[in-house]
Amino acid sequence: VYGWLKSLQMPNGLLESAEDSNFVSTYDNSLAAIAFSYKGDFERAEKIFDFFNKNLETEMKQSPGGFSQARDKEGVPLGGRPHRWLGDNAWLLIAINNYHHLAGNNKYKELAASLEAWMRSLQDESDGGLWSGFDKDGKKIGKATEGIIDAFNGVSGYDSFHKKILEYLKTAKYWDPEEKTLLAWKENPK
Repeated sequence: VYGWLKSLQMPNGLLESAEDSNFVSTYDNSLAAIAFSYKGDFERAEKIFDFFNKNLETEMKQSPGGFSQARDKEGVPLGGRPHRWLGDNAWLLIAINNYHHLAGNNKYKELAASLEAWMRSLQDESDGGLWSGFDKDGKKIGKATEGIIDAFNGVSGYDSFHKKILEYLKTAKYWDPEEKTLLAWKENPK
């Protein structure tokens, strides 16, 4: 399986989400970077991070911020107007943090700091929840438990950001004490 994963990596560092699909997911590439780092194949993980690092100014730091959820194999956001999902960006930060720990360096410190700052900017000061990012028209996407938990784990440490998330999940009734589970979307719990 690992050999197959390596064979999917293209010259630009990215991996298609499925062979010959022309579809590249930020989430899938984050998971691949975690696998490469775990195997000690830091050069392959770095190729993925280098792609995103190269697009830091032109994508992440361009309003409304965040990296596109999906792109073609050339690296261009699909439709030219990307969906920028919190969860996908959180997984990229998780992969970078994992790489930094395993490789024993902070090579992508600026990329990690930009991802963290963007995620923190999505916190709704009125209730502590996190907006799920932005759609292709730049409108905020509603709050979803999955992305919130991803960001909770992606942002290192435990501070007011994390405390507000936990309070939000509790007070916004995302926690079902009978089922001992979290609802994915309050608007569509199933």
